[in-house]
Amino acid sequence: SFNGLSNSLNPNADDRWSTVEDLPFDFCFFTNTETQFQIGSNGVIRFDVDPTDTSNGWSFSQNLPNNGNDTLSEANVFTPTHDIDPTQSNSEEIAWEIIGTAPNRVLAVSFFEVPMYSGSCNNLLATHMAVFYETTNVIDIYIKDKPTCTSWNSGNAAVGIQNDAGDTAFVPPGRNTSDSPWTTTDEAWRF
Repeated sequence: SFNGLSNSLNPNADDRWSTVEDLPFDFCFFTNTETQFQIGSNGVIRFDVDPTDTSNGWSFSQNLPNNGNDTLSEANVFTPTHDIDPTQSNSEEIAWEIIGTAPNRVLAVSFFEVPMYSGSCNNLLATHMAVFYETTNVIDIYIKDKPTCTSWNSGNAAVGIQNDAGDTAFVPPGRNTSDSPWTTTDEAWRF
């Protein structure tokens, strides 16, 4: 489910990283064993955590991989990344949950009906999630609704994964920043 996950973040703050959370299982990501994660309010997740960094940027025009623009270089998983604003709704949900039992648990991270940023686009709601599988180290990204706000940051968005160094990435065809603006519904990608 895209909503109702047990650990709701709902920060009611825009452009923020969550607190650092512990994974109850090791997750192999680009040959690194990851044990912690942070969730950014603009549709991103990172394993290279930093508890002192609370600002999750929104402005970007570069493709993945990227290690020069903090908006992209600080993140590892893009579900997609685009400028969404949880402060513009009381019914949106950004949440995570560990589901299942060892050795078949998953970490699910969901962005449910989060408004796009910009007063002219707050009525457009984005719903997407990432699921990380214990043991297999598979990542699924599910996009229920990804609208586009072309009047803000040129409607830029990207889906994919990239390593901590920001020099290697995997992006589905037609889903990098240079393909923007793009819109989709009911789409899934496996990494």
